[in-house]
Amino acid sequence: MSMVLPDVVGFKLLGIRDGVTTTDLVLIVTQMVRKHGVVGDGVGKIPFADRATIANMSLEYNATMWLFPVDEVMIQYVRFHLCRHVKQVNLGSIY
Repeated sequence: MSMVLPDVVGFKLLGIRDGVTTTDLVLIVTQMVRKHGVVGDGVGKIPFADRATIANMSLEYNATMWLFPVDEVMIQYVRFHLCRHVKQVNLGSIY
């Protein structure tokens, strides 16, 4: 059986500096992954609930984490399911 495998992008994290939050870290990693071109157009077709399942089960396929981009699907979920203030949602969408 043969299988086409995607390129792997990894990060070596050595710690977090004082004053930097884990949210800051995630946003920086997201920005770097986008620049690398890892995020394709197809991810926008995956519903939020399916993304959550994929990320939640990452240990099952030996990944330590799974990261989806902040896009319209994510923003809509936050807006309607987490009842976040519009200002907060808009701030998150800037990244």
